[in-house]
Amino acid sequence: MRGPACNGFGWNDEEKCIIAEKGLFDNWVRSHPAAKRLLNKLFSYYDELTYVFGRDRATVRFAEIFADVRSNEPRGYDGFDMGDGNEEFPPVYSQRIDLS
Repeated sequence: MRGPACNGFGWNDEEKCIIAEKGLFDNWVRSHPAAKRLLNKLFSYYDELTYVFGRDRATVRFAEIFADVRSNEPRGYDGFDMGDGNEEFPPVYSQRIDLS
């Protein structure tokens, strides 16, 4: 919730929640319906999550949804040949060894 469309919004660092006047928030929720329950909702794990994510934020220009992220796609990967599974496996034990 950043940018000029979010003027009037704040953060209560003690309670870990978004604060805004109800009318302002209700107006904003019209264009962001998924956020309708966030006003005064406590984010009790906020400090722990900031440890994980740091100050990373997505801006509109660089934001991607999960389906768009391509960083995990292998590049130049041709795979490798696999046998048919009928190869002999060497024994992993011997009857002559005393393991006691």
